[in-house]
Amino acid sequence: MKPLLEKFNFNYEITRTDNYYYFQPLFLASFRENPFTSILRQTDIDMGCNQQFIFQMSLSIPAGMALESIPASILLRNSDSSVIFKRQCISEKSVAFIKITIEYNYPQFSKVEYPSIKEFFKKMYALLNEQIVLKKIR
Repeated sequence: MKPLLEKFNFNYEITRTDNYYYFQPLFLASFRENPFTSILRQTDIDMGCNQQFIFQMSLSIPAGMALESIPASILLRNSDSSVIFKRQCISEKSVAFIKITIEYNYPQFSKVEYPSIKEFFKKMYALLNEQIVLKKIR
């Protein structure tokens, strides 16, 4: 089975404040909100199967703009490596490259494990929401 791969071009007006522009790399992703925010969990967590999501993006910085900041590369894993989050960010000249990998290595988690899963996802979604900042050059 081959992975699903889509390439497309689009226009999108990003959020701005004065000369700064803020861009969230995963604005098109379907998993934008943390599903584990409840205080208590009454049932086990069923992920369906082991899964891996890979998101890759190259962002061309337009003329008149400069890359002010880009999220740091990071590896985050829970204690038994059942869930792994990896972000790689590189900037070269006028292009920023971002690769995000999320792996679910166990299909099920017991409700007893919920506090650690909840904490992991809280950290992961904070990282997923970090933005690229561009600055307009005068």
